[in-house]
Formats: sequence, C-alpha cells, structure tokens
Amino acid sequence: MPVYYVMVLAREATGLLRRVSGLCENRGYALQSLSVGGIGGGMVRLGLAVDEPRERAERLARQLERLTDVMAVEVAGDHQAVRRELALIKVRPSPGRRSEVLQVAQVFRARVVDASPGTVVLEVTGTADKIDALLAVLQEYDVAEVARGGVVTLRRGPAALGAEPSEPGQPAEQPRRWSAVV
Repeated sequence: MPVYYVMVLAREATGLLRRVSGLCENRGYALQSLSVGGIGGGMVRLGLAVDEPRERAERLARQLERLTDVMAVEVAGDHQAVRRELALIKVRPSPGRRSEVLQVAQVFRARVVDASPGTVVLEVTGTADKIDALLAVLQEYDVAEVARGGVVTLRRGPAALGAEPSEPGQPAEQPRRWSAVV
C-alpha cells in the first residue's frame, strides 16, 4: 500500500500534539511517522506519514482541518512530495575496523558528529530506504543505538502549505484549508 503524507500548518498551542495523535489513535490510522517542529511566527508544522489508502488519508486531512488551531492541511502522494528523515547512529566498531565504518559513512554521505575511543556517532539524512540500507551495512560493526526523527515533507512545486502561490516578491494570500495532491 502506498504511503501518503499529511502536512499540517497550525498555531502553536498547548495540547495540539495530543489532539492530533489522539485523533489518529481513536480512528485507527496507521501512522508510520510523525514529525513536529516550530517554524516561527507562532506557527508549527506537523508531518504525518500514513500507511492508508488515499481515501482514508484524505478523510484524516478533513478531520484534522476541524481542529481549532489548524490553519491548513495537505495530502501528498509519494511522487508529489520531497521527504527526508534524520537518523543518529552510534556504532561500536571492534579495534581496527573504525576506518571501515568511516568509509561506509562516506559512501552514504553520513557525517561523523561524535567520536570517542570506543564509538562513532553518525548523522545521516535521506529517505527511509537510504537510512535502512545504511543500518543494514553497519550491523556487522555493532550498532549500539539508533535515534530516528520523523519524516519531514514538502510538496513539490511552487505552492506552499497554507498560502496560494504568488509571484516572487509578492505577499502570499491568506492560508487555505486542506487540499489533496495525489
């Protein structure tokens, strides 16, 4: 089943995440990922990756639209969205294999963000498939710990969530409600 990405623009508000996750839980949506981040100006962006048919993803968008602090909601299919995930991976290579871990990191364009005598912590961004592939290769080097962020998503093309497309240098129009891009 294809994954659909539900992108939400909302005002920062106490309990917003609880209301969104509760709505998903109460209605039985299969969430693959949830990411939340402030974007300034008292606004927050939520990204939900749902393993559901298109009709259910669109229904979720309509239900999210009804929440008080939600300004705009969009649903995008796999090919209509740019998606990235962040992972931190702590590896404990055996003596003499540290350079192999660094070579693997280079192949996957992962950055070393911490190195100690017994461990190396790598930071990698990309699709979930890329991160899964890196983890599979690193298994032989003793992966000690993994932390993955949720998938962050932007729709391809000139339109922005919550604003009608505008000419460069012109202010965007008022936020709009949900739309599906599938």
